[in-house]
Amino acid sequence: MAVYADLKAGDTVAAKFQAPVNSVCKMKGCWMRLAVGEQEAFVKFKDYGFFVPKYLADVEVVVSGKAYVSKTSVDDLKHFAQDA
Repeated sequence: MAVYADLKAGDTVAAKFQAPVNSVCKMKGCWMRLAVGEQEAFVKFKDYGFFVPKYLADVEVVVSGKAYVSKTSVDDLKHFAQDA
């Protein structure tokens, strides 16, 4: 996971890794939080094109896609908090 340590806002890298799920959107399953070492990865799906089962917490998953760093708006943070 060292490659992710140097990412800055706007950077994108291809990513594939395995990690346990900490939590999932309880409304639709449109995002999940993964335990990645001492940190957490927030995984969402482009254009709501994929959903995960809402009971996925504590299950080990493999994710593959684009990893990037971005700033999250206050409105989005409120939305994610309501879905948690």
